[in-house]
Amino acid sequence: MQPPEGEPLADARARVLDAFAAIVARHEGGRVGLVLHGLALACVRDAQASGDGSRLRGPLEGPAWCNRPA
Repeated sequence: MQPPEGEPLADARARVLDAFAAIVARHEGGRVGLVLHGLALACVRDAQASGDGSRLRGPLEGPAWCNRPA
């Protein structure tokens, strides 16, 4: 996976997760629906699985949605 405009993968992951955390915080206790492209989806799914970002370079496995509490 390649972030847009050559952004380092670690920076892209941090940016996506910061934005995700801000959105979830604004809707604390409520449901949030997000539409994410491949890289952002991979970052969120990896973080929710307690990943460290090292698996982001491979293909997404499993369903293309995330139905887990944040």
